[in-house]
Amino acid sequence: FRQAVVAALVEIHEATKRIADASGTFERRTYLCPRDYIAFIEAFVAVVNERRSLVEDEQLHINAGLAKLRQTHENVEELKVGLGQKTVSLREKESLANAKLQQMVGDQNIAEKQKQIAEDMGRKVEKQQAEIDLRKAEAQRDLDQAEPALIEAQNSVKSIKKRDLDEVRNLARPPKNVQLTLECIAIMLKSKTEWAEIRKMLSKSDFIPSIINFDANTLSQKQIEVVQKKYMDGNDGLSVESVTRSSKACGPLYKWAESQIKFSAVYNRVQPLREEVEKLEEQAVGAKTEKERIDNEVNDLQEKISQYKSDYATLIRDVEILKDEMDTVKTKVSRAESLLQSLGHESQRWEKSSSNFSNILQCVIGDGLLLGAFLTYTGYFDFKTRGILINTWRDILDSIGIQYRDQLSMVESLSKASDRLGWELLGLPADSLSMENGVILSRCKRYPLVIDPSGAAISFLLNTHKEKKIQKT
Repeated sequence: FRQAVVAALVEIHEATKRIADASGTFERRTYLCPRDYIAFIEAFVAVVNERRSLVEDEQLHINAGLAKLRQTHENVEELKVGLGQKTVSLREKESLANAKLQQMVGDQNIAEKQKQIAEDMGRKVEKQQAEIDLRKAEAQRDLDQAEPALIEAQNSVKSIKKRDLDEVRNLARPPKNVQLTLECIAIMLKSKTEWAEIRKMLSKSDFIPSIINFDANTLSQKQIEVVQKKYMDGNDGLSVESVTRSSKACGPLYKWAESQIKFSAVYNRVQPLREEVEKLEEQAVGAKTEKERIDNEVNDLQEKISQYKSDYATLIRDVEILKDEMDTVKTKVSRAESLLQSLGHESQRWEKSSSNFSNILQCVIGDGLLLGAFLTYTGYFDFKTRGILINTWRDILDSIGIQYRDQLSMVESLSKASDRLGWELLGLPADSLSMENGVILSRCKRYPLVIDPSGAAISFLLNTHKEKKIQKT
């Protein structure tokens, strides 16, 4: 067979050469050379490999279809076995669902009673908390009235300049208002009230911060009474305005002292009320603890009830799913058996096609010789001569005894429908000769010489290779 193929290659080349010589004229003649013969061999090898791969792929698909049909037969048998197992499982799920329903109903009554107890205790705790909140609000109301003035005074102290404070400290004999104000501050800070000691107090770097961060809770009732009687209530000439006129630094300090004393007085006045609140809160702790215990019991019961409902719902859902699955399996079995019955003839055809692939492969060499010769030689000739060449090549294959397909189409075998549609969109005419030229251009290995009086081929090539930015000269 190898010798026959070699003979066919040589004979096709020689026959083409004879037809080229016979069809040539004085003005135009086609010459064939050994390089064309080598190109013919290369095209033949490439086409044979391509055709063989396509046939083998088709054979693979047919065999896969036959395997799928056999697998379907096996799947139907497995589905029938699974259907019996699902029937047993369905009965078990229905029995469990009924038992869970009885358990849920019994525990629901206990849960409702405990929930009522928890709700009663909750109302009791809420009532106690409302009384506590009311007492706290009474105590906090007076403090909230005094607190803004204290904050304003603290901000005023922040604005005291160091040079103003140094000026006061350097006074050997300060004005009376200044001295009284600083004595008041010294008493509140638990310092001595002699001027020398006051000057030391003023010289400390943390004097202003100690004023700003002062804790009203540290003032004793004795300190408050001393400051009120001796410096504030007992001294009508001492006020924020009078002290400010005497010293810019002492005005804010007096304002702070006055606000702090008022705040502390209010704080001490509401102390009994605060103690009452603390006592009420202690009493409420026991009630809250009991409520939390009951709430925990209720939560546990609610969780159990929820779990019962969830388990029951799951079982019911499983039952419905099993029923749906059984219906689905029955439908699948019915459809699969119907499909297998309807594909019986198709299966026979596939098996016959699978057995005929060896015969199809016998034509691959002959088809490859015709297609390879078409790609190598026909581009030189007109449409009529091309038909003569193809018929001549067929006669050569018949004489040598190489099989080929009688209905072989050069254009359809060497291109896809999508390729041909794309060529038309790029400007290639749809006639047979143009399509053949398109196939040759798409598969040629050498640079083609295009003779194009109409200019259609040039437009097609420019559109095809537009991304390469070729130019027409």
